[in-house]
Amino acid sequence: MELSKDSLEISAAAAHIDAPRALNVVVHYDSACSLCTTLAGFMGQRVPKEQMTFEPSETPRPEQLTIEMMIEGQKAELSGKEAWLWLTEHHPSLREVHWLAQKLGITEVAAGAMMRGADVLRRFCFRCR
Repeated sequence: MELSKDSLEISAAAAHIDAPRALNVVVHYDSACSLCTTLAGFMGQRVPKEQMTFEPSETPRPEQLTIEMMIEGQKAELSGKEAWLWLTEHHPSLREVHWLAQKLGITEVAAGAMMRGADVLRRFCFRCR
């Protein structure tokens, strides 16, 4: 996939895009990982499908959480810490975490901690080891 300068700018700015402006938000997860599948099912039940969907990743054994969305007619993709930051800000079940982190001035630190926490939890999954 070739990225133009415009698509790179949109991708970098996507972490700060309001959920109502982002369309077709798809969170990709590792469907072979029972932990990832359980978490995606849990989070998917707590958000309207029109707002955000959770789908298995096409990449076998993805290393990072990936979010795809359409913003003003262009595709944007977030992964890793940037994806966790967007998810904590826009997923209804995680907004309190984002609110607290924002009040403490540690939103990026919190997103990084969630990403590292997910990596640690995946070590307990037999498939992800």
